[in-house]
Amino acid sequence: MRGTMMKRSKGVTALAAAMLLGAMAVVPAYAASTEDVAVSAATSRAGGEPASDASNTVTTLFVIGPNMGFVGFDDAGKLGGEQVPATTDLMLSRTTVTQPSDAAVDSHGALYLLSRTNGGSIAVYDNPLSATGSRAPDRRVFGDATQISKSPAGIAIDRANNILYVANTNTDTLVFDISEPASFEGNVAPVRTFDMDVAQFRPEQLCFANGSLYMVDARGGTSDIVAFDEPGKLHGKVTPDRVINHTGFDNKIGIDIDASDRMYVAVRELGQVLIFDGAAKLDGTASPDVSLSIAGARVNPKPSFATTDAQGRLFVADASGNVAFAFDEASELTTGEHYPTRTIASSQLIAPNRLLVIEHAAK
Repeated sequence: MRGTMMKRSKGVTALAAAMLLGAMAVVPAYAASTEDVAVSAATSRAGGEPASDASNTVTTLFVIGPNMGFVGFDDAGKLGGEQVPATTDLMLSRTTVTQPSDAAVDSHGALYLLSRTNGGSIAVYDNPLSATGSRAPDRRVFGDATQISKSPAGIAIDRANNILYVANTNTDTLVFDISEPASFEGNVAPVRTFDMDVAQFRPEQLCFANGSLYMVDARGGTSDIVAFDEPGKLHGKVTPDRVINHTGFDNKIGIDIDASDRMYVAVRELGQVLIFDGAAKLDGTASPDVSLSIAGARVNPKPSFATTDAQGRLFVADASGNVAFAFDEASELTTGEHYPTRTIASSQLIAPNRLLVIEHAAK
């Protein structure tokens, strides 16, 4: 391990969708089959290949939050305004999900929703756009054998190897084999588990990108990003290959890594999105290549998550303003204040915490 763990002070995320909580939204007819859904290659959390014809591609932005549920906005590349209608809106209940904390998409385009339902569970929807209204998931994974805790923190998928990772807040991280999706149901046991070989390790989020597993360790009042470059070997007590830190990281950062290996770190206390080039080489104290501040917001922004789509647009969730911002040319952003191209607002967006981008071909 090249980096060293810093001591903590006690004081110190084809279609497009966004998440909102309210009346049931109607799933578009073109999303009737998972064959119509292609997962964006622009975001590591979604992975996969974009639709071949960009001019015929729709971007869906899903927004996740424990107080709002799971909501999606179609055509997010063009959306903006004060009351943007949702395309999909999953009602919170024990037959769907309660207090969702994270989401990921597998190599078949199926959606995995992590939540506190049934004492900690995963709801699987074979078509992400079907996760709306009161529709029950196609499969549920829960029970004592799963070892999913009552407060699961994060989920990530290695789509090349069909491996699912689930981080529990105060216990082991779980590893599931999802190579046969139909059998991933019920009281399924993980194939292995692992935990950091340090006291009071507190994972808050997972991100799988370019063959490495990244975890946010939020002990104390700050965070480190720990990286495992050979995640297939993780078992038992483990030590990270790299530890990435920055003096501005608070204990609620959100991370994502795009297909170009750029890491986006949303930092609420700074009110900024920090962008680091070459995530695979980051180790120790890192300096961002871009420190993005959001101009023109009605309240001081507290970015909770940032992600990109295949067209190079950057989406930022704002936990304090209850909105999502869109920047159409993410690669051209420089350090300083920038006005968003569009703001996606709704009274039903309540402290958005995660974003997930999916692409599909319009019909």
